[in-house]
Amino acid sequence: YIHSLVEWSLDCDSSEEIQLIRKFQTMISSQSDSFAYELLPYIFHCLEVDDPELRVKYSRSLSRIVVNPITEFHYSVIDFVVLISSIYNTLHTIYSTHAFQVRKSIASFIPSLYNQFVHLQSSSSFQPITTNTLVELRTIYFNLCEDSRLLVRREASRQLLDCYQAFGDSHFSKFLTLLKAFLNDDVGNNGGIILGFNTIIVLPYIPSLLPHCSDPSHIGTLLHLYKEALISRSLRVQEAAVRILQEVGDCLPIDDFCSSLLDSVISLARESYPTIRLIVLKHLLW
Repeated sequence: YIHSLVEWSLDCDSSEEIQLIRKFQTMISSQSDSFAYELLPYIFHCLEVDDPELRVKYSRSLSRIVVNPITEFHYSVIDFVVLISSIYNTLHTIYSTHAFQVRKSIASFIPSLYNQFVHLQSSSSFQPITTNTLVELRTIYFNLCEDSRLLVRREASRQLLDCYQAFGDSHFSKFLTLLKAFLNDDVGNNGGIILGFNTIIVLPYIPSLLPHCSDPSHIGTLLHLYKEALISRSLRVQEAAVRILQEVGDCLPIDDFCSSLLDSVISLARESYPTIRLIVLKHLLW
């Protein structure tokens, strides 16, 4: 039945395919692991379709399989290992093709997939498999972050905090380097921030990363990056920065906040665009 549905779907139009997605999602939610396993080739195929709505829906279907614990689909441990390994092997294969749409899509699966392999690593019998796989998953993510295509990097940037939480504190320096690179992705040849799309995505990660800084120089780097956003020539970036002002301040002793950021914040309260000025004044009251 599944195979006939898959074959039919390859020739149907978008509206019919959306109906099919709903059927597949219901099957994934209610049936055994064999259904999920049989659907994998089709779901991966659809990560390469041109229709962005379909890609998003299929990405969610795959995430549904990856994120859920073993008990939800009633897997045995062995079946679960086979399923998760199949997902990883397919991801690795299509990642190696350098296809644009696939590379845009796969970063969103990495944190959950990584966490599943970490969970499996607690069993000594799976350690040889999981240790190598974890290294390769980190390498894939870091390569996506440094892809030559801006939109691939942008989608990878959306997973920066989740991947950091999955990979662990030992990789903090690497994530700090990536954060700096993402913030610079929006900088043009004249040094001015143009649109600020990547900056707006990654700025909210700063207050989440600050409590994990064991090296004072890392705190200084994060505050310097945040201060640059506060004084950016882009109103979009300034607004995104002031909206997390209280969260950043809550992570710092008052002396550090005053010495690092207070001058810039006061300048914004005096001279900035009215909307930004109101947000700054509101947060200064905290």
